[in-house]
Amino acid sequence: MYRLCALVLALASQALLAQDSSLIRELPPEPESIVRDYPASQSMPPIMRLPDIYIYYTGAREALGMDRAASQISTFSQTDIQQIPVQSTAQLLSYIQGLDLRQRGPGGVQADIGLQGSTFDQVLVLIDGVRISDAQTGHHQLNSLVPLDAIQSIDIIRGAAASRYGMGALAGVINIHTLQIPAPNSEHKAPYTVANVYSGSSFENDTSEGFRYAAKGARITSMQSIKLGDRGAYAGFLYSGSFDQGNGYRYNTAFNTQRHLAKVTLYHPLMGSWSARQVWVNNQFGANGFYAAPGDKNSEESVNTRWLMIDQTKSWSRRGSWVMDLHSNASLRQNRDHYVYIAANPDLYQNFHWLQSRQFESRLSLQSRKTLFRLGAEYRDDTLASENGKGQPSLGYRSRSMMGTYALASQQLKFTPLDLLIQAGLYGLFDIKNQGWLQNGQSRQWFPGVEIQIRPKIRALQSWNPQINTAYGTGQRLPTFTDLYYVGPSNVANPLLQNEQAGSWQLGLRAARNENIWRADRDNPLLQRTQFSAYYFSRNTSQLIDWVKDSAAGKWNPVNYASQRCQGLDAEWRYQMDRWNLRLGFLAMGMRQTETNPSLISKNALNYLRQQSLVGLSYSLRENWSLQTQLRHWVRMADSETAYTLVDAQVQYHYAWPHPYIDSDRWTATVYLQVQNALNTQYREIASVPMPPRWFNCGLRFTL
Repeated sequence: MYRLCALVLALASQALLAQDSSLIRELPPEPESIVRDYPASQSMPPIMRLPDIYIYYTGAREALGMDRAASQISTFSQTDIQQIPVQSTAQLLSYIQGLDLRQRGPGGVQADIGLQGSTFDQVLVLIDGVRISDAQTGHHQLNSLVPLDAIQSIDIIRGAAASRYGMGALAGVINIHTLQIPAPNSEHKAPYTVANVYSGSSFENDTSEGFRYAAKGARITSMQSIKLGDRGAYAGFLYSGSFDQGNGYRYNTAFNTQRHLAKVTLYHPLMGSWSARQVWVNNQFGANGFYAAPGDKNSEESVNTRWLMIDQTKSWSRRGSWVMDLHSNASLRQNRDHYVYIAANPDLYQNFHWLQSRQFESRLSLQSRKTLFRLGAEYRDDTLASENGKGQPSLGYRSRSMMGTYALASQQLKFTPLDLLIQAGLYGLFDIKNQGWLQNGQSRQWFPGVEIQIRPKIRALQSWNPQINTAYGTGQRLPTFTDLYYVGPSNVANPLLQNEQAGSWQLGLRAARNENIWRADRDNPLLQRTQFSAYYFSRNTSQLIDWVKDSAAGKWNPVNYASQRCQGLDAEWRYQMDRWNLRLGFLAMGMRQTETNPSLISKNALNYLRQQSLVGLSYSLRENWSLQTQLRHWVRMADSETAYTLVDAQVQYHYAWPHPYIDSDRWTATVYLQVQNALNTQYREIASVPMPPRWFNCGLRFTL
């Protein structure tokens, strides 16, 4: 049956691509002010509307100017997300240019994330600008991700960026913006509800027990806002939940995952904006081959995460002159992890880990029409309790505290031949308990960053809005508690580890063009949008932390063992017009290690993407049908060079009917069929874990 479905999809793809288009897709108008990029995590205060302003700030800590300053930054919008045939946020990340998602289970139930050759601990992940990193191990970082339908957009910032994002931003940053709750009677209607149900299978059977592999799930997202008086105050509420369950795709890979996000927003002209978010995740899965293959084929793991964040923003302004902003947030993250080596005999070997992380941040920003200054400070402490189930410590009982301060300034300069934007920042990291995890026993370290953007005023190129960008940034990554203290059957600990440090440099070209194209057979123009960016990057990492051993029979030992240099080219091109939406991406990079023993076997640092190619195509057929296809080609370096190609496709049928109460709004229903790994490619993202074969999902989505 699956061969017939694949054949039908392939024939449909060829037929669709061969047809001409007569449908005008409705595109949103091009934004005209900085209001377009205000973050999804907050509501836009009216006083923010400064005319002709170029430098602006967002709900995260970055200061950005004129299309996101000079660093290589790309954004995935809600529209982009809907064109990807996935059912989880973790899966979605593998379709973003430059990201390296290494999954151990179906649907991304346990996955690591890398960026431009980094290890999984070197990428900072944020939700609404607040870090969700796990001090026990980076393997749990993605466990805090919100449901797919709760995402407004995703920003990917490449390069070391401690001057803007603080601790953990060694190779780059992923900032996930949750849905913005609009004010009542705004252009975005509220309340609304999105519901999604799906079921899928590989149509293959388990050879030992005879059952057919299958998965199912449901998602629901609901939003409501209400007025509070007549002075513009309002309150809003958002809930999003996802429920996914399956019996796996090979022996002992069953999973049961629940993700929930609740968000409350309160805005008052005098009090500013207040919001609270809570994420809670229950994740249980079979862990066949995850950590100690081949002996762990009967392993199981459950990870439960709770994350609470409260933030406040208050702004003052003199209209058309300056804006001053005070923002503070506090968060609490708790993670419980239970790993059993052999499920039928837990007493043989198991681990219980309980981690609690507390964070607080406050910052003050002052912005004029062409200048921005920002000062801020943050505090974080991590506490871990870890036992092996027999009352004996595994990682033990650990704690650490740290503090950071930062300052940042942006200035725009206008000259006759060009416009110039300069941004400079400095971050200071302090080991306030003198625990020795900074390099050379220091109690503090400083991390600068500089970005320069040049906009040439060349008449022939003005419609393309060209930019020449260069950026230098520094960053660091603290050793996790697992790096420092984990002792197991195949591992030893190293409590003397020091933090990694990196400096990265980027040089790139970015251009964007929006143009009205008139068709001879119609009176209305079509809007053609083109975006292009190409960056050369180089990152040097000192005191690299990796798990190494001197022989196949030896034990893994975490050490600061090498200096590493990664360099390459990262390019992306997007084109949108009429019914077409095309996205191309290309990454090519190399890596060199120095000051290392060539006889050592590396576990993480030398497993990276040498080359990545992405092709994404969305095509609308008539008014109700649409087709999305994704092609990904990977060349991965580990023990040897491995190349493989993945093709995914999605066919959707859309139906809309008038809203019963709002004349200008419509309800929609979408039926979709997804095929993942349509070529049935056999591949591995982690050496011991074969990835799922060809898989089909069929689902129904309502927007009310």
